[in-house]
Amino acid sequence: MKAYLVILAAVAAWLAMAMPAQALDCSIDVHSLDVAGRGISGRLANLGSNATTVSYRFFIGDRLLDYGSTQLAAGATSPVSTVYNFTPGTYDVRLYADADCSASDRESITHYRLNASNASYGRCGIEITGIDYSKTLLDGQRGFATAYARNTGDNGTNVTLDFDYAGQGVVRHINLAPLEEGMAGFKFVANAGLGRIDIVARSSCGARFNAVAEVEALGRSIPIYPWKMTATAAGQATVVAVNPDSFDLAYGDGKAIAVSISTARAQHFSITVNGLPDGWADFDGRVYVSGNKDVLIYAVPKAQGRYSFTVTVRAEAEGLTFTKTVAMFVAPPQPPPAPGLGTLERLWRLVSGLWSQALIIIIAIIMLAVGALYLQENGVLGRNGWAARTLRSA
Repeated sequence: MKAYLVILAAVAAWLAMAMPAQALDCSIDVHSLDVAGRGISGRLANLGSNATTVSYRFFIGDRLLDYGSTQLAAGATSPVSTVYNFTPGTYDVRLYADADCSASDRESITHYRLNASNASYGRCGIEITGIDYSKTLLDGQRGFATAYARNTGDNGTNVTLDFDYAGQGVVRHINLAPLEEGMAGFKFVANAGLGRIDIVARSSCGARFNAVAEVEALGRSIPIYPWKMTATAAGQATVVAVNPDSFDLAYGDGKAIAVSISTARAQHFSITVNGLPDGWADFDGRVYVSGNKDVLIYAVPKAQGRYSFTVTVRAEAEGLTFTKTVAMFVAPPQPPPAPGLGTLERLWRLVSGLWSQALIIIIAIIMLAVGALYLQENGVLGRNGWAARTLRSA
């Protein structure tokens, strides 16, 4: 019978170790948060191996907008949505989720609802639905802005998009069918300080939509580190330098890579970037240098992950080629702290975790007590311990 009790204790100990591991197999993911018109939508995913109930909350800034819950099987996903009457402005849209197994996740996006002037006239309408642009630049760096326009009218129309930044302007034209969306853009050179990009969309039927995007240009203080060629030609008059040759940034951000050219011989230099998808880098592909010149390559990654790309600079008159491989790590955006996660909520989560562990220990103790009672009733274990059967035999 001693063996029986030992086995029972071993089973209880195994449960005490195994059950927390199972409880920890709990993970959820919040993704695909988006705004379209009045609608706000996102998706919840159960990444764990057990079914769980997920409670979710939509926020505009720190204000709770909507909430609910959904049951998710292991590996399942579910869409969630709500509505909000946006007015012109900038909105911090957030989606938070908490599972009953104590896992949590969140996602946030910045939504620009643009200023409208007579956005529609009966059956004639135009709307700028969004802007992609260089928000933070260096003084003198080239930036870009792309506007997305949608024909909200009932008939096809020609749309004029008028861009302006600090006197640098361009006019683009696109033809849009009813409910069709198109895009156009322009490039500009940033001026130090805060500035704004003004965009006006006009349709041929008379509708108009205004949009504004703020741009900040910082002072330039980039350290330059020279590239070293494996062999330097005698009397070489040209040196090329770059900074940085590796960097990290969050998804959605951009990074300026400074290429510094110093030459005693006035000539053209061609610059190419290989290894990045189209649209991920913006720069001048050919420049004329007499003396010293800095060329900025602005990297704008569109996906998370690790990447490497090669920058090649060729001095055309001298026939010299400089190459450098640059490493880039694009990290997920850092979520903001959960609103309302104060001392009481953190204490509640701590107590919940401790209670789960305490419950497992209580179950193990109950199993040991039941086993001891069984042995006692069968005369194996006396009320004073192991001597019951020994005393009777004596």
